[in-house]
Amino acid sequence: MDFGIISTALFAIVFVVSFFIKVPQIRAIMMAISLCLIILSRLSVILYTQANKLYLKKTPEAFRKAKKKYEKAIKLGLPTTYLVACGSMLIQRGELDLGKLALEKALKKNSRDKKLNQIARVSLSMYYWKSGNLDRAIDLCKEVLAEGYIDQNVLINLSTYLLEKGDIDSFNEYAKSYSKNEKLMKSPVLVDYTAVSHILKGEWKKASTLLSRLFDDGDYSFADPYLHLAQVKMHYGNVKEAIEILRRAKEECNLAEESTISEELIDEIIRALESDDMKLSFMSDAELDPLSLIIGKMPKKSGKLVTFEADKSEPLKKKEEREEKLEEANTELNDDDEEWIKNHQ
Repeated sequence: MDFGIISTALFAIVFVVSFFIKVPQIRAIMMAISLCLIILSRLSVILYTQANKLYLKKTPEAFRKAKKKYEKAIKLGLPTTYLVACGSMLIQRGELDLGKLALEKALKKNSRDKKLNQIARVSLSMYYWKSGNLDRAIDLCKEVLAEGYIDQNVLINLSTYLLEKGDIDSFNEYAKSYSKNEKLMKSPVLVDYTAVSHILKGEWKKASTLLSRLFDDGDYSFADPYLHLAQVKMHYGNVKEAIEILRRAKEECNLAEESTISEELIDEIIRALESDDMKLSFMSDAELDPLSLIIGKMPKKSGKLVTFEADKSEPLKKKEEREEKLEEANTELNDDDEEWIKNHQ
């Protein structure tokens, strides 16, 4: 049983007993003990809140301090929702064992809230993925989907694992299913993965269209769509724009250690594309082995050279051009707009 539950139970007992005590001094002591117990029962939440404040500072030293507080809070007994959030965050930051401990505690405590249990298992799948047990990670996501829980996160996680395993057929099946779901396709990651499916099937024009539309909406903090659009540009032989897109990823994205696409990978690709000696062989390797780049690795060396198509697509708009386009957009309501509003009030 958690420390918080024990403290709360003791508080209730002491508080009730204090009402039956006639001596004022003893009653005061009992009430003071009750107050201490209720504070102790909330200690894990207090530590968790302090840890979150440190975590938001986003410095290595602050995170080390936050980790210690998270660890104490987990062991004292956090509420289940906090355990799930904490466990997921810790695994994403590479603190695998502590994150797993939090999620397993949440699953052990929570037997009634089915949705929260499913969310916890989706987060736990990341532990197995990062630990190298892809089959267990995939199984957890499939179990949750089989129970009827369909959410962006479980589909993103499952798609990631299937790509890393090299199970392209299964990945394409899932991509095809969520590409038809308008609600799910509001997720930039799932749009990007749909484009990846087109790349893997050699449907470069479809991938180009999807990714170009994605960037019409703005920039992103994750580097994957930048790399995938650069792959499209390389397919069409547009080296200059591929390099520009990759440099833009370095400017706009959070290329932390835990990211699938690392800054080192992007730098290595740029160096290859800028080298007259390496450019053509690298682009050929990337064309013949697109999956390696997609999962954050350099392509396998093939020793072959391929012929590239001419790029007829429009260049990716710069941030200033997108902002100018938004300013010039017509915001006046026409008859159709007014009719739609009337029907949806």
